[in-house]
Amino acid sequence: MRRLLFATAFLIVCARAKPVVMAEDGPRTPVVLMTYNILHSLNPLPPGNWNHRRPLVWETIHRHRPDVLALQEVLHGQLEDFDREFGAEYARVARGYDGEMGGEILPVAWRRERFVLVAHEFFWLSPTPDQPGSRGWDGTFPRIVTVVRLKEKATGRELVVFNNHWEADNDLMQARRESALLLLARTARIPANVPVFLCGDFNIVPTRKRRNEPYRMFTEDGSPPAFTDAWLAAPEKSGPDTTTNRLHPAPNL
Repeated sequence: MRRLLFATAFLIVCARAKPVVMAEDGPRTPVVLMTYNILHSLNPLPPGNWNHRRPLVWETIHRHRPDVLALQEVLHGQLEDFDREFGAEYARVARGYDGEMGGEILPVAWRRERFVLVAHEFFWLSPTPDQPGSRGWDGTFPRIVTVVRLKEKATGRELVVFNNHWEADNDLMQARRESALLLLARTARIPANVPVFLCGDFNIVPTRKRRNEPYRMFTEDGSPPAFTDAWLAAPEKSGPDTTTNRLHPAPNL
């Protein structure tokens, strides 16, 4: 059975999805996936300074110990810090939005003891998605998507993870709609018996009418079967359901 989870995020968020059972006909071992916007390291002052925040970010990851981890707003120096802290436990793939290692990097990592990499790819949220560094629909920056296909060592079962980060500007609704259409087309390529996780920072607020159209496209209008919002599906929830910038909780939306 194909099971789709959709983890929404509004800027800075760490979402732990409901554990997923790989299949009904074998050992029922949950898979824990975490999506986490760690915030770039450009801010020189606390509390936004990376040296100030890094121990808390690492503690959060260690505490949840995800099987699969998708990160957003990672810069090259932060990726090197991640490798020093987690490289023995996690393998990963990553590329910057320029097609090399510049700009925002969206790594996907997995526990070495549990999964092996089957395949991976990168594409961009633009009319020319396979052109590295391409920018779409009047977007502010190029927006890269990281895709990994993993195989569970114990069972041979596979899953696919898409990691992305969308435009934040409220005036770029076309970019969000087109991004949703592109992602629906790309996820539709995955065989129906393989679980697909679409995760990241979508800059979507489902309760705001102006900003929830792409959310509805994923959760109601998607074909093949619509995605399930991981926040709504999670049996345990901790913290606010959405956050905003400058490390403060969002107001009532």
